[in-house]
Amino acid sequence: FGLTAGVAVTVGLVWFAIRAQGTWRRAFAFVLGALCVVLPLGMLAVPACQGLIQRVMYLLVFAWLWAYFPLLHTVRPTQPAGGSAQTIS
Repeated sequence: FGLTAGVAVTVGLVWFAIRAQGTWRRAFAFVLGALCVVLPLGMLAVPACQGLIQRVMYLLVFAWLWAYFPLLHTVRPTQPAGGSAQTIS
């Protein structure tokens, strides 16, 4: 399951980079996608630091998610078109 999740995150980052508006967002997403490939290879090269490298990778991805998708789609109560709230009796 971890491999599938890692591939999905990397593909998602590359997709976001392709569709992103602005050079900074695009470059940042591409760099993070590249790190999601390079860091696991680093785990193979330095087995003693696998846990640390994995936590760094997760931290980077979670920080990116927090920065680019902050509660934008929270559910907010809406009023009906007439402007008055309906009550259920």
